[in-house]
Amino acid sequence: MINPSEIHTALNENIDKLKDTTEGIFILGDVQTKSLTQILKESVEDKQLHRREILSFGLSLIYNGLPNSTKKILQEQALEKTPLDIPKINEYRVMERLGSGGMNIVYFFSPHEGKSFSVGLKRRGFDTEKEAGKFAKAQKTEYEYFRDMYKDVPNLIPEENQVLYRNYKNEISLMFVRKYVPEPLRDFFKIPREELENIIISNREFRDQLLKFATISLENSDTILNEELDILGDKNLAVTGEKGKEKLILLDPHTILAKKPEIRSRIENRLNQLKEMLIESSLNITVPIRLDQLERV
Repeated sequence: MINPSEIHTALNENIDKLKDTTEGIFILGDVQTKSLTQILKESVEDKQLHRREILSFGLSLIYNGLPNSTKKILQEQALEKTPLDIPKINEYRVMERLGSGGMNIVYFFSPHEGKSFSVGLKRRGFDTEKEAGKFAKAQKTEYEYFRDMYKDVPNLIPEENQVLYRNYKNEISLMFVRKYVPEPLRDFFKIPREELENIIISNREFRDQLLKFATISLENSDTILNEELDILGDKNLAVTGEKGKEKLILLDPHTILAKKPEIRSRIENRLNQLKEMLIESSLNITVPIRLDQLERV
């Protein structure tokens, strides 16, 4: 027998998903970059229809057809309540969108000449100020913990501050303000091995950073695995700077919030990659623990 309350609950959930997807695209700029063919191909491979991605694809077509002036007005909505002195450009109060992840939308913010920041706005707000404050305190503690863990690696982790504010929905939310790290910025694990070894050999500062980072990471592999430090995010562990002046940087020294069984395994693979790269390099580096020890953590 059909239960009306279950139908009502399911309908409300679908409406909320539609609303989140629409706001994500038209206000937060989460435009779908996959083609419809790619989405359908992945659906066949996964044996389930990716309805939300198909919806996102359709809404993205509409968004991309809007005039730039309309897009800027929409983007202003996401930023209108932020406690930042955002300068107006051509009458629009906007910041350049640098990228996004599962938790934050990241923007470029430059209020004064010579000072630039990246600002990560948490996607979702909190029901109460107490809940938001508790989360902010946990994020601050986490940042300080990993900053202290890697304190011997110079210039690895940018300074970070957490600020509570009200988002465009008037919900209490959190922003992360960090010193801006300019492009070029490349994901450490996506740089070809030969190119990375050339950087290690030719750039002493980068080599020293990498050796210290690897040593500390492998010595603390149990913490990194158990807490799930985010070394998986695109360009989170990155190489920045022009050729000959490269530096290693950990942009977001936080753990992964969406706990999934495969996450730990992927982080372990990254640690193994790091260890194997150092072992195989022409520098003949001695690492602090054996690979078989890391695999048993």
